[in-house]
Amino acid sequence: AVIVENPSSRISKVQFVCEDKPLTRGRLERLIRDYRGGALRPTRKSAPPPLQAEQGHTVKLVGSTFVEPLPPPNSEMLLFVYSPWCAHSTKLRPVFEEVATRLAHIPELVTAELDGTVNEVEDVNVVSYQNLVDLRRRAGPNAWNGDSLLRPPSSIRGKKDEGQRESLWDFDRDVSLTDVIAADGYPALLFYTYDQEEEDLGKTKERKTVVFYDGVRDVQSILEFLLMHSKILTRERLFNSLQM
Repeated sequence: AVIVENPSSRISKVQFVCEDKPLTRGRLERLIRDYRGGALRPTRKSAPPPLQAEQGHTVKLVGSTFVEPLPPPNSEMLLFVYSPWCAHSTKLRPVFEEVATRLAHIPELVTAELDGTVNEVEDVNVVSYQNLVDLRRRAGPNAWNGDSLLRPPSSIRGKKDEGQRESLWDFDRDVSLTDVIAADGYPALLFYTYDQEEEDLGKTKERKTVVFYDGVRDVQSILEFLLMHSKILTRERLFNSLQM
């Protein structure tokens, strides 16, 4: 048995699968009850975890191990989401690896990569060209926003509540979800940072803040982006790396 949220959406469809076999009336009732109570975790696509540690400074993630590199609340992560057959991903890879090398001396800042074609992670979707065409057909030409297609649900919901139906998005389909970042094709660089003030107050956030990088794809620009958004990285800590 499977419960599917947003079944008509190519971008925000989420599945909750009942793993218990055989399926009985009692198990089906428990599945529905747990779903309504928020006790179910979504079933997401995942490649098998690597059998051995990867060489170099980058952690190779899959859908099932996505949260493992970030146990401390004060850690941050730069994630490279790629497609193995994408020429743009191939071009960005050496740049990302150079950034990872320059950050290797900062253990609280993880650099990781994820094959987005075979893995799913919460709140992130890299839109393939086919999906992008379908999305733009419904959203209109003004939905294009540089290299990224960002949809902040809070502001969109605010417009909907005010009756401004002329928004670019179809509220009944892809925007009726929580915090989702949709990027226009591979590759994508996402920075997972944390809220220093909340941690200082003894509070633990369930999710880290995600910032999408849509700047120039070179080492210097990416490092400047990290300096702007990171709560850990400072120019002093990066100084030696910038001089390399």
